[in-house]
Amino acid sequence: MTSYIRKRAALACDLCRHRKRRCDGTQPCATCRDAQAQCIYPGAITASTKNGAHGDLAARDRLARVEALLEEHSHLINDLQAELEHMKQQQYIDPPTVQMSPFVSSAANQGLTYNDTTVSQTQFLIPRRHRTSTSWLLSLPQLQHLLGYYPSNYFRDIEVNSPLPREILSCSGNYDLDSKPSHDEMEILAKQYFSSAHQYYPVLSSAELECYNYEATNGDKVARALLLLVCTLGILGPSETSFNHIPDISLRYLAKAMEILNEHLAWSFKYSVKLTQALVLAAAAFSYLARPLHSYRCIHSAFISLQHTLSGSIHDESSALTPGSPAVSRASAQNWLDRFNESQKRLYWACFLIECDRVAELELPRSGVETWEDDVPLPNHRDYNDCETLGFVAETSARRLLNRIHSSLYAASGDGSGLEFHQLEHGLDKLYKVVSELHRQLESWHSSIPTIVKPDLGTAVLPTDRARVLRMRYYAAMHIIYRPFLLAVSKQPDRDFTGTQIMQHCETCIQACRTYLLNASEMLNRRSPYIWTFSASSLGALFVLSIASQSPQLRHLVTDLPSLQTILVDRWKLWSMPGPIFEQAIRMIETIQNKEALARQIS
Repeated sequence: MTSYIRKRAALACDLCRHRKRRCDGTQPCATCRDAQAQCIYPGAITASTKNGAHGDLAARDRLARVEALLEEHSHLINDLQAELEHMKQQQYIDPPTVQMSPFVSSAANQGLTYNDTTVSQTQFLIPRRHRTSTSWLLSLPQLQHLLGYYPSNYFRDIEVNSPLPREILSCSGNYDLDSKPSHDEMEILAKQYFSSAHQYYPVLSSAELECYNYEATNGDKVARALLLLVCTLGILGPSETSFNHIPDISLRYLAKAMEILNEHLAWSFKYSVKLTQALVLAAAAFSYLARPLHSYRCIHSAFISLQHTLSGSIHDESSALTPGSPAVSRASAQNWLDRFNESQKRLYWACFLIECDRVAELELPRSGVETWEDDVPLPNHRDYNDCETLGFVAETSARRLLNRIHSSLYAASGDGSGLEFHQLEHGLDKLYKVVSELHRQLESWHSSIPTIVKPDLGTAVLPTDRARVLRMRYYAAMHIIYRPFLLAVSKQPDRDFTGTQIMQHCETCIQACRTYLLNASEMLNRRSPYIWTFSASSLGALFVLSIASQSPQLRHLVTDLPSLQTILVDRWKLWSMPGPIFEQAIRMIETIQNKEALARQIS
């Protein structure tokens, strides 16, 4: 058989070029003859072309083919990247080990279009100057009628001006750095820590504690501070007494631990998981003492330490990448995510929980912890107690839903103050859809919690404080989902809402406030890291019920308000001190009670 070398044509006619066929270079070519088409070449065909000589036209033709091939490959690559991006977005939904946060999926974004919240918005951050906080409620005319005028950020201001307890100030500097709890004391307090305070922020394992105990013995100051904080929480965690009965030794431990940590933060640039753990424990200790600003400052430093810990492992990369930043691709963010070990994941979510609780009530600078939430994996429970981890993850999911509610309904440009229906008749249906979707997500969150930690709804006694916290998160969300309707009705006393969907939503809000307060009375009867958070939100719920009691259309729904006020005031008196929120809450509620009693006498 005779073989031959197939020669490539120097030129291709327009039809062959369009059909991507090989052209034989004749006039007309075989393709055009078969198609009975006019054979047109991009340039004149010369004898040299027919003989295979390569001129300028041949070079241009080859370049055109290369460009067409590159363009085709570019389209294929773009399509592939889009497909991979879609697959990665699906993988970034909360992992199957959680299965209790269905509201974080992309499908949950559908319908959330109120306040310019669109499906494309993947993050729901707590808005600055949002209208959910108890301080903001003080600006409402309905409440000023009962309490008078208060400045914005009132509760932040009283915390700023509130001095530390004398016990802490007197202990500072008086504790010998070289001394530490005895071995027996350390064992007892560590057990108390793991059986009480650890469940709320499980950032430390018993194996890590043993390692840090050894390091402290060899002179590691940060490890020593961490041990002192474990001892502090071991004393504060199980306590059911009022603030005035806290043993001085716990405050001494806390004061010395803070001296060590502050010195390290001021003079050293060595960041580690150990330092971050110590700062989170310090934030928890201040939460037990109802000091929200000190807790916030510690958790702010903890998140900065965590960022340094992660960036330190990739210091040789060209730039620091921050998950959640619009300028950083998902693939680049993955470089960070791969470095999150189990301890770092727990530390991140502890920082997220504590800071979000603070900025939900107080207008404070943000550390940026919220912007990472879509990128940091949730912790698993392979190395820790299942109930503790499941409860921790469930609360994390609840906090994320609360952030979503803040963003969707209470942004500074929104109508969280209560709708003016004559102005928003065209937007009312949209609000109904948003509220319905948020309610659905809340119910989905509750139904997805594993049975082992899932709280029953209502006011029945629960076996653990962890279950009570989850139940209170549920009713806190329910309250603020439906609050705009109640405030709207209270602003329009002359309009009849009887039998309307708006009135039904008001009843839902009132019942959520009532149930929240009854559960809060149980939590505020003992020491926990939620003393300040639940006190502030309870005061807000009482404010909402007080506003309802002034409305002719809502008054009949809050006949039990005096008893609820008395229950909460009795709880706050356990923790009352000059200055902080407890004393102010008592004074405000008593003022409302006196004015309501006077109004009843006049009527």
